[in-house]
Amino acid sequence: MGKLYLSDAPDLHFNLSSSGGFALVVTADTPVGCDIERRDPALACPKVAERLFTDAEKAELHALPADLWVSGFFNCWTRKEAYVKALGQGLSLPLDSFGVSVDPRAPACFTSAAPGWALCSFEPAPGYQAAVVAGISASRDPEMIPRSSGRRF
Repeated sequence: MGKLYLSDAPDLHFNLSSSGGFALVVTADTPVGCDIERRDPALACPKVAERLFTDAEKAELHALPADLWVSGFFNCWTRKEAYVKALGQGLSLPLDSFGVSVDPRAPACFTSAAPGWALCSFEPAPGYQAAVVAGISASRDPEMIPRSSGRRF
C-alpha cells in the first residue's frame, strides 16, 4: 500500500498522528513520519517493551530510575513509530530491527538504523511525547523546528 501522497504535489511529503485530543502534522520535501502519544502509565507496558524493543533499548529502559521509565518507554515508542511511518512501512517493519535512544535526559538519536534519516523528539504539551523523522537530502540537512499552537481539537 505505501504512503499516501498528493497527486498534484508528489514532492510534498506529509504525515500525521493524533492522541488524546492533540494532532501532529508534518510536511517536508523529503519522506517524513511522526508520532504523538499521551504518556499514559497504563499503556507503558513492560511486556510490550520486552516483545518489541531491541535488547539495547530494553537494557536502557531497565537502567532508568523508576520515575523516568514511562517517559523512556514513550521516547522509544514515538521514535520508532515515526521512523517506520517515514519509511512508509508502518508496523510491518519489526520494531526490534532498528534502535533508538531511550533516556529522556539524553539527546534523541538512532542507535542502529538505515543511514539518511534525522530524528527530532519533543514534548508538544505537558504529558505528551512526540517524534518526527525526516529523510536527509543530499543537498542539506533538515531543519526541524517544533511549533505548537497548544490548541486541542
